[in-house]
Amino acid sequence: MLSTHLIDEVANLLEHVLLIDDGRLFIDQDADELRDAATDVSGTRSAADAFVVGRTVLHRTALG
Repeated sequence: MLSTHLIDEVANLLEHVLLIDDGRLFIDQDADELRDAATDVSGTRSAADAFVVGRTVLHRTALG
């Protein structure tokens, strides 16, 4: 078991992911399946907003 906020640094060590958000189990999934299900989106704000309509967004960062 490993508890961290530094996911990028330990990503290659993970086999199974449990993500707890505010005391609730948010994700309970095999790490490879979770990686395959994720998508990074970049581009203009309007294009990114249009792409994610109806999808769950876990993290958003805006530059500029």
